[in-house]
Amino acid sequence: MRYTWRPDIPVQKVAEYVSLSGNIHHLGIKRTEGVRLMLGSYLSVTDKEGNYTFKNVTPGNYFLK
Repeated sequence: MRYTWRPDIPVQKVAEYVSLSGNIHHLGIKRTEGVRLMLGSYLSVTDKEGNYTFKNVTPGNYFLK
């Protein structure tokens, strides 16, 4: 006879906030600095190299505009 005990305890913490970063390049524009990106209600502006970061984003489904 075998017994299995499965406690109802989460084994992984759910993130309260996350960060998202990326890069814009070669999208038909020569200058990638200052491009405004919207992720839901979050705003980010690209730097000289086209890098962007969204900080303290609540987990969920979003469209990047």
